[in-house]
Amino acid sequence: MWEGEALTLLCKADGAVSLLSVEWWHLPQGQAQPELVASMQQDGAVQLGTSYKQLNNRGPMRLEKMDWATFQLEISPTSTTDSGVYECRVSEGTRNHARGRSWTQKLAVTVKSLESSLRVKLMSRQPKVELAKTFGLSCIVEADYANLRVPLTVTWLFQPARSQVFHLLVRITHNGTIEWGEDLSQFQKKTKVLQSSFHSQLLIHDATEEEAGVYQCKVEVYVRNSLCTSGPARASAISHSLMIAIALPESKLQVNSSSQVRELLINSNTNIECSILSQSTGDLQLAIIWYFFPSSTNAIWLRILQMDQTNVVKYGDEFHTPRRKQKFYPEKVSQDLFQLHILNVEDSDQGKYHCTVEEWLLSTNGTWHKLGEKKSGLTELKLRPTGSKARVSKEYRTENATEHGQVAIRCSLESPGSSASLFSVMWYRNRENSGTKMLVHLQHDGLLEYGEEELRRPLLCYRSSSTDFVLQLHWVEMEDAGLYWCRVTEWQLHGNPSKWVKQASDESQHMVLTVLPSEPTLPSRICSSTSLLYFLLAFPCILLILLLISLFCYCHKARKLSAMSLKAQKEKSLWVDLKGTGDLTITQREEEEEDH
Repeated sequence: MWEGEALTLLCKADGAVSLLSVEWWHLPQGQAQPELVASMQQDGAVQLGTSYKQLNNRGPMRLEKMDWATFQLEISPTSTTDSGVYECRVSEGTRNHARGRSWTQKLAVTVKSLESSLRVKLMSRQPKVELAKTFGLSCIVEADYANLRVPLTVTWLFQPARSQVFHLLVRITHNGTIEWGEDLSQFQKKTKVLQSSFHSQLLIHDATEEEAGVYQCKVEVYVRNSLCTSGPARASAISHSLMIAIALPESKLQVNSSSQVRELLINSNTNIECSILSQSTGDLQLAIIWYFFPSSTNAIWLRILQMDQTNVVKYGDEFHTPRRKQKFYPEKVSQDLFQLHILNVEDSDQGKYHCTVEEWLLSTNGTWHKLGEKKSGLTELKLRPTGSKARVSKEYRTENATEHGQVAIRCSLESPGSSASLFSVMWYRNRENSGTKMLVHLQHDGLLEYGEEELRRPLLCYRSSSTDFVLQLHWVEMEDAGLYWCRVTEWQLHGNPSKWVKQASDESQHMVLTVLPSEPTLPSRICSSTSLLYFLLAFPCILLILLLISLFCYCHKARKLSAMSLKAQKEKSLWVDLKGTGDLTITQREEEEEDH
């Protein structure tokens, strides 16, 4: 028998005629002395053995008298310590209570451990799961006592990708309660738990990258007696680890790849279609991107606009002006058809167009995933000839210019064209390190538009005759060297009310401009010599310092001479004062004698 089952033993005496008493003894495996389990006296009083009085150590037991000579001992639930030999001793008593006949029966009982045969297997039909799909995990309990229906507690554990720790996903206890882990709250909203005897299953819906990782299940077995299930589990086992990978579903997107050439009248309207032939199933959205490749030389693919998977429209850098937005706009005709509308087709709209379709999947956590991308065929737009065609001279020319000088670059029409036509010209420059740049645009109405504001002063563009256009550089620098060319466009009035419409355009050959260094002048020579420049700057300073020193010395010397002269005068006046008295007497005497 298995641990947790009820052990029921019967003991019957044959031929008894008087009252009987019974004693049940248990000899555990590996012991030499038996233990008293319980006894019943002739009056029906029951007494338990010493070791069976504590229900914490032994399961509850019941000793009953079934009939005149039959006694039943029941131990429930059992444990492995209940294994051994059980002996029943029945005694017959007389009227004076003396012992009479007795009977003895023995029975060997083996109680097997629940854990000895417990095994847990974890299985999944889809170890690699597509994004947004449902996948299931099965935890199967394998044991020799599967028919006992013992209470089980199943714990599901999950280790996320790029983590080394297992977390509690969900626990289904033996009494039917469900406990969800706090660290993995996203599972509670999308997981269904199926529990049966010896089998537990998880169904996880709308799989995302958060569910990719390692799964395990742990099983704990309790005894069947409901009074004992609050205690510790009698057996437990854990399954092997199972890795679940989340992958993007395979895209089934197909787009019409056929190409076509379409001729249009100038100033007409048209639309270009992007047709979806097939796409993947599920909650998917499409993003449409429209591209344009101009028919002009040195062209590259330009992004016109993009309508993303949320239907938000974003224009490319070259098409972000209000005029361009009015000219090009998208439309979603149906789930399988998208269109790009082009209004008032003109010469600059000639070229090749195509769309790129992207397939996007939105996961439950709000993340977009790109499943696939397909490109449509090309649609080439051409304008039908109107009888007017601008032809620019293709003559190859070179120009030499002197640094800091002026140069005029010319662009000529082969014929002046119709009297009803006006012409505009755009000048371009290509330098080795800076690429191609539009310098200036002389519009058909005579207005000048500069590619950069700082080009307004050194550049001048004008029409010198009915067939000639001139680009003049006023102050040539060395970095102005490079390739120059023009693009001339013919305009005519069309429609009612009439407006100027592009008819045709043509480009000239590239002209090479070489800039030569200018002849050095005296100032340039001086500036080109560092030592001479330093000398010319320092020499006047040195002269000024010497002049100041000489002036200071002269002033100092003059002050010194003035002081000496003043001192001499003072000494002379002092000497006259000391001799004044005697001299005056002699003089007075002489004067008196002369008077006489």
